[in-house]
Order: sequence, then C-alpha cells, then structure tokens
Amino acid sequence: MRPIRTARFVAGFVARFVACFVARPVARLVAVVVLGLTLIAPTAALAYDLVDFSDGFGDWQISPKNIGRSSTPGWAIVSNSGEKAARNSITGTRFTYYWKLTRTVDLSHAVEPRLEMRAHFKGHGYAWFRVMVGPEGATKLADFEVVHEETEASGAPQKTVIPLDKWAGKRITVQLRLKKPHDVIEKKIGLYVHRIGVTTALAGDDERPAPDLIAIAAFNVQIFGKTKMNKAGVPEILVKTLGRYDLVAIQEIRDATETAIAVLLAQLNAASEDAYAMALSERVGRTVSKEQVAFFYRKAKLELISTSMVADGADDHFEREPFVGHFRVVDGGFEFATMVLHTAPEDTVAELGHLAAAVDQLKADSGEADVIVMGDLNADCGYASPEELGAIALFNDPKYTSWIGDDVDTTTTFSDCAYDRMVTTGAMTDRVIAGSNGTFYFDQALAIGPELAMLVSDHYPVELLLQGN
Repeated sequence: MRPIRTARFVAGFVARFVACFVARPVARLVAVVVLGLTLIAPTAALAYDLVDFSDGFGDWQISPKNIGRSSTPGWAIVSNSGEKAARNSITGTRFTYYWKLTRTVDLSHAVEPRLEMRAHFKGHGYAWFRVMVGPEGATKLADFEVVHEETEASGAPQKTVIPLDKWAGKRITVQLRLKKPHDVIEKKIGLYVHRIGVTTALAGDDERPAPDLIAIAAFNVQIFGKTKMNKAGVPEILVKTLGRYDLVAIQEIRDATETAIAVLLAQLNAASEDAYAMALSERVGRTVSKEQVAFFYRKAKLELISTSMVADGADDHFEREPFVGHFRVVDGGFEFATMVLHTAPEDTVAELGHLAAAVDQLKADSGEADVIVMGDLNADCGYASPEELGAIALFNDPKYTSWIGDDVDTTTTFSDCAYDRMVTTGAMTDRVIAGSNGTFYFDQALAIGPELAMLVSDHYPVELLLQGN
C-alpha cells in the first residue's frame, strides 16, 4: 500500500559543518573526528500497523458492505487531495445511517501506544465523525469510548495522534464511525480516511518495565556515499531513522573509501545515549560498481560474535554475496544470525531460489538454526511475480515465515512494490512480536516532503520487534 507523502518539510534541519579525519589501516579500523554536529535525538516510535488506504482496506472491516439493498459498496478507495483514501458512499435514506471502519488491535506488548490517523471530515449534512476504542469484540456504540470527534469540516486532510496508554497491554477494538442524522438526505461525501494505525515506543525505558525487545531493520539507502552525506538534511533524517533500531542492515553502500559510513556512525553515536558499533562487509559485485552492507548495532543490547560472506564459489549464484552477522543478545543470551542480500534486479528470481540453500549451509557451518534473511530482495513488481515467488522455498516452505507481505509498499517513489523483505526461520519466528512487522514511513513520521524523502532513499526501512530474552 502506498504511503502518504506530505508537503511539509522538517524545520531546523541545518547541518552546521562536519570535518572528518579517517585512518584506514589493513583491518579497516576507522577513527573519525566529527566537529560541529547538529544533534537530533532518535525518534522513539515503532510502527505496528500503519495502513494506507491506497488500494484496499487491509485488516479494517467495512460497514455497511453495501448501501441499503443496492449493489453500491458502502466504502470505496478513491483519490482525495492528490492521495488515495477510503471514503463513504452516499445513501438516499432519511433514516439515521452509520459508516464504520473497524479492526482489532493487539497492544499486548505495546509501550506508549498511539493511534495515528490522517483523515478529512467534509462536514456537509453529517452529524459527526468519531474515533472510538472499546474492548476486543465490541460492537455496540455503548461499548466504546470516544477518543476523538469532529463536527466541523476541515479544508484538507488532517493528521491526528491519539494516545492509547490506557489500553496498553490489552487487545482492543478500534472503530471509526461517521453518522448521518435522521431525516437528512446528503448527496455529498462526508469522510475520507487516508491512513490509520498504531505506533509504539521501543521497550526498555527505565521508567517502564517491559520485555527486552530488539528492534531490527533492513534499509537500502540508495547509492550511499559521500555525495548523499553532503545533501542538506539527509544525514539528520538518516540518524533519526537509524536511531529507532538496535540492529539495522544498511545496504547499497558504494563509497570505496569507506569514509561516509564511518561519518554516519559517528553522527548516530553523537545523537544517541547508547553507543552503536559497526560491522562492514566486503565490497562485492561483478562490475566496477561494488557495494557493501553495514550492520549498525547497539552495543548495550547486542554482541557481535562473527561476520562472514556467503561462499559463492565457482557457481557464482549471487552478484553480491549475502553478508552474515552472528549476534548474541546481551541480556538473555539468545543467539541468532542475520543474512542480508541485495539481489541483482535482472537475476532476482534465480538469486532468491538459491537463498534457502545458503541458509541451510549457514546452519550446517555455524550450528545456528535461528536465522533472519532480510534486505532489498527486489521481490515484487517487474522483478518477481507472485507466481514466481510462490515457487521459491523461502516463500513457500512452512519452516520459513515472511513478515513483509506482497501488498506492502517499501518504496518512497510512486511505485507500489514490496521489494524489501524479512524472513525468519527457527526460534526467531516465535520471538517476533505480533504486529510489529512492517515499513517505517520516515517521510510521514518526520513530516518531510517527497523530494527530500527521495534524496534519502528510494526505499523505506522494513522492521520488526524481537523478544530478546
């Protein structure tokens, strides 16, 4: 589903100056001095189930299914203010009439949950538009508590953030309800809903006891190098985005000097209360355009045991051999391996077909059965069809669980493609927090426009939360 692209830009993103000195001995140990940094605290919220109504309703149940006894759907997906949205259909009845969007939300593991919504109430002859929360299974109006109400029309879509702390630890029913009053026939649309879902803070704050959760992500930072780090506003957005995670795999690093990634790590550490460390892959690729992958990991939560490249040998199955990191959770001792791949677009299906064998070889060589495969797999649109993916073990073998669905949009461009994926096997699967998997729409979260978003990358990060102990 396509993310919303707002027209607002981040205020105050002004980089003063950065001076770097990098020493690069054989072991690629990097010392970086960064001066004059503009410090920005990492954003804390992690998306649970933010849904854009671009081509469907996802898990949201619509009511009515049809208007009266007609064949007209009660809701439709249309364009509004240049964006896709769900809107109610009109009815000619004089009776009181309600339109509802309803779904169950699991806040069992949520920390500081918030309901985020972008909607446009048009007013006209409608009585009100409400957002309501009730216990799981609630259906009657009396079962709900109204947490947001609009009775006056707005001139444009509005973003609303509603705290849900009262319901943290519970499963709840969230309902959006639009009311047409008795004896009114209204021939105009009353409501457009562009986006709605729940975000939650990362667990582990001293003030709030919570399970030890590990936030993991994969992020293709399109052609990352010194040029990108010199673009105004881009480093600050990257720091805010990367600071959400305890472990993030940064892909498409194309800086042969390896200085840009070192500067980014230094800026992240300058803005974070917890220190991050980096593990950097070899430079790989069949052409002069080589790429690297970097793991940034929070040292207070994760210990790096080892790294390796998948041995491709004479078969040369992968243009860019997958990078493997073996980690141990500091508190709890759980160990797991990550395998990161950026497929060659023209060979995506073939490369994906060899991934399961690579995972099996990793398990045999390391004895590690708990693995997450992630990265820009180009697993959608013109590179891999649903039928082709369905024939690949990584997506059809029950021992693997894919956490990013075919209907998810992981691109900042105007395409609608689920290129980036996260797949688990072994005990990793049982440790994933239900509902935490998805895409982080940094443009919406940081209120930046599409031009700046695409300077950051043509991809969004994909993410999930892992039970660490």
